[in-house]
Amino acid sequence: MKCVLILAFLLAIGLMFADGVHPNGTGTEDDPYLIESLDNLLWLSTTEEAWEFGLHYLQTADIDASDTENWNDGEGFVPIGSYLDSTPFRATYDGDNYQISNLS
Repeated sequence: MKCVLILAFLLAIGLMFADGVHPNGTGTEDDPYLIESLDNLLWLSTTEEAWEFGLHYLQTADIDASDTENWNDGEGFVPIGSYLDSTPFRATYDGDNYQISNLS
């Protein structure tokens, strides 16, 4: 019983500090990662391995990013990819005519 409680506690801690939600899909051209929520965008912005050449993303819904106004002590959304630290976004992102609105 004690092991179950400890495991549950560790899982809860991990979820509290998770950076977004890994999108569905495998990231290939035929089975792209499906970006359908702000949580998926958060995962993409905080997972540098997800910016690699050859990975594919497809947005599947309009995303309201109003919550980003309060992220990072008011600094907002962390950009996806960075030329400042030599880690640019090199993957393929297809917005499929969907919008991301109110991004701060």
